Amino acid sequence: MKPRGDNQEYKFPRITEKLFLHAARQYISSAYPNPDRIGCPGREGLEILARRGRAASTEEIEHIATCSPCFLEYSAVRQAWKRRRLLLMAESIAAGLIVAIMSLVFISSHTSTRSPKKSQHNTVDLARAVPEKRILDLRPYDSTRGDQERNRGKGPLALERVVFDLTIQLPLGMAEGKYLFDLVDSSGVQRLEASGEATIIDYVTTARTTFDLRGFSPGPFTLAVRRVNRSVLISCPIEIR
Repeated sequence: MKPRGDNQEYKFPRITEKLFLHAARQYISSAYPNPDRIGCPGREGLEILARRGRAASTEEIEHIATCSPCFLEYSAVRQAWKRRRLLLMAESIAAGLIVAIMSLVFISSHTSTRSPKKSQHNTVDLARAVPEKRILDLRPYDSTRGDQERNRGKGPLALERVVFDLTIQLPLGMAEGKYLFDLVDSSGVQRLEASGEATIIDYVTTARTTFDLRGFSPGPFTLAVRRVNRSVLISCPIEIR
């Protein structure tokens, strides 16, 4: 196919399947506004379809594909459900590894030729090195700068001097992406910096990271949450015991 007045052969730009699907999603997301949500199956119905609770009918598929609000809501639930499944698989693998490590520790402690007291001491040290799972709920702490003083008046969150595999739940409105978690002592010195990628899990912005507090002294600390190269978004008191 040649354009008029041009002797050179016309070539269409190469369109990959990934690019085509991306363009289709972008188009459907805004091409079919339905502010009154006429004919929509509702949140519960979309969640059942997104999580493959049952097969979608032809009418439901046609509606979602021609209703921008339903398409966006279905896509968000579908993405969150996929992340949830991956997280559960990762947690199952991690739990299996911990059980295997603890089994080796138990066998070693009973077959060692050292004195019982020293063997017990080694077992405790190894057990303390195994990350302890903990959920750190920061949702009660406001993420706006004007509320930082009010956050300081809330009670501290307690953490022991062990290695933590932390699941940190962030306040409402905080976006997905990479976050930095700084632990600052009472004199204002940063004692620990950890990072974690936050995703939305069950409608809560959630990040996973590791804190190694074994070398810390007991006392009050402040946990500051920020994005990379940005100022602190929220801060909350921490009591290390």
